[in-house]
Amino acid sequence: MSQPTDAQNSRQVKTQPPDTQQIKTLITQLNGRRGFRRQAAREALVEVGSPAVTLLLPVATAKSKRMRWEVTKTLADIADPVATTALVNRLADKISDIRWLAGSGLINIGNSSAPPVLRFIIEHPDSQNIRRAARRVLRELSTYNEELSGILLSVVAALSDAEPPEVLPPKARESLRKVEAFLEREAELLAEQLRQEQLLEEQRLAEQKLAEQELKEQQVLVEHAVILTDQQDWLL
Repeated sequence: MSQPTDAQNSRQVKTQPPDTQQIKTLITQLNGRRGFRRQAAREALVEVGSPAVTLLLPVATAKSKRMRWEVTKTLADIADPVATTALVNRLADKISDIRWLAGSGLINIGNSSAPPVLRFIIEHPDSQNIRRAARRVLRELSTYNEELSGILLSVVAALSDAEPPEVLPPKARESLRKVEAFLEREAELLAEQLRQEQLLEEQRLAEQKLAEQELKEQQVLVEHAVILTDQQDWLL
């Protein structure tokens, strides 16, 4: 399983995406009786990608178990960071399948989902369902980065059923502080990488422009030499 990235994990919208009304129609179809139609609507929404997320969020807490399942599955597959809070809240859903889908979505979104998950378990240290769902998310995220694994090790251990609830918040707060610092460093490294790539591209374009200018100058010299030769031949 390859490492999930953050915003890069979000599906890109295709050309000429459905308009708002079409997206709303697809969302309504998620609660239909026929499974194949629900699946078709869900897959169409995933293809729409990020533009569908803001319209999906209001129905992520629908009373219908079927609707919550479909919406959570769709958001998990799109994996847009905008849906992070909604997916974190679904970790508390009374339906285990929905909690699992929400966790998968947070894993798909990547490392940026770790702080909201940590804050959620700080707020709900007594819920075994939340603890188990959060443990899976943090454990999966920690497998992709050695430094992040070290940061999350203690809180993942504290999320086990054997640890009393009062042990969890202090460890989660400490992990949250370290994760936020880690993500800040990662963002700085990415920004520097992008800056270096931009500088290299600018250098490449400058060298290309210089080479084109030199080629034009050589062509002018050749043309002048040809004209001069023709004049000399005519005089002779």
